[in-house]
Amino acid sequence: MKAGKDISTMKMVSEAMRTMLPYTHLGWQLIATILVFFGIGYWLDTWLGSAPWLMAVLSLLGVVFAMVSFIRQVSSDSFVHKK
Repeated sequence: MKAGKDISTMKMVSEAMRTMLPYTHLGWQLIATILVFFGIGYWLDTWLGSAPWLMAVLSLLGVVFAMVSFIRQVSSDSFVHKK
């Protein structure tokens, strides 16, 4: 009887993992986008001597782009799990 429960539990875990898999990279993508924009702003500020304005503006722009990308990916049909 216990073997049947183990198989059922394994199937449930497997299904949950398949459902979550498309979303696992989204957190890293959010962080990477913000850090890239921050880095470009920092580099431009040091090159142009305009600290901290470009870093702040590009960081905020990075947050906006990251959130727009996140929302588009989560709401797209390719991420919807269909049976």
